[in-house]
Amino acid sequence: KIGIGTSSPSQALEINKSGANLKVVSDANVYLSLDTTQSNGDEWHIFNAVGGTTSNLQFKNIDQSKVVMLLDENGKVGIGTVEPDTNLHIHKATAGTVDSHSSSVLTLENNSSVALQFLSPNSDNNIIYFGDVDDNDVGYINYQHGSNTLGFVVNGSEALTINSSQNAVITGTLTVNGDLADISGAHPTLKLTDSDDSNYAAIGYSDGALSIQTNGGDESGAADTIIFYNHGSTERMRI
Repeated sequence: KIGIGTSSPSQALEINKSGANLKVVSDANVYLSLDTTQSNGDEWHIFNAVGGTTSNLQFKNIDQSKVVMLLDENGKVGIGTVEPDTNLHIHKATAGTVDSHSSSVLTLENNSSVALQFLSPNSDNNIIYFGDVDDNDVGYINYQHGSNTLGFVVNGSEALTINSSQNAVITGTLTVNGDLADISGAHPTLKLTDSDDSNYAAIGYSDGALSIQTNGGDESGAADTIIFYNHGSTERMRI
């Protein structure tokens, strides 16, 4: 054992000095080799790799001739790639000839489907937050595992909730640009509910018949009334 600053080194080499630093200088690439004599162990290098006018820090598996992680001069970290596009680039396999968007700070790349996994206990939530300098959670997507509910929050308020039965509740106005493709089910129904008094009107389809029904009154107080208006809001028919 070799001791520098100590007469009783505990390791093969021990440097014992207040503010001790270790510096290795070379006129070429320089690395620290970590190896083991065990049969199933690989040799690893922490490698200062110089190329042209730049250098990067690599963590390399020598036995597999593979750079597992890299940190370049710009602070970009590559996992599975030596040419990270963004601050963190996790590369499983190449997606082809494509670069990350210039606004991206995280890239996940594969030659097939790519997934971002969130795992938490059964009673907790998985959340993606969208924030700005005024509000760090002004918008977010929240999956609540306790109730198996998916919520979308916009401008601080929940705009869309999908419950465990795949029923959706929309807060605000729903605008459809184009055709409303399909409302399907055993007895599909479009229900319109008045938030003031919970009265509703519904249009449904069942067994080849179209039904229109209401359980409340109109604005003039007539109970269970269906009124047809034209585009100019002129009443044309009342049932």
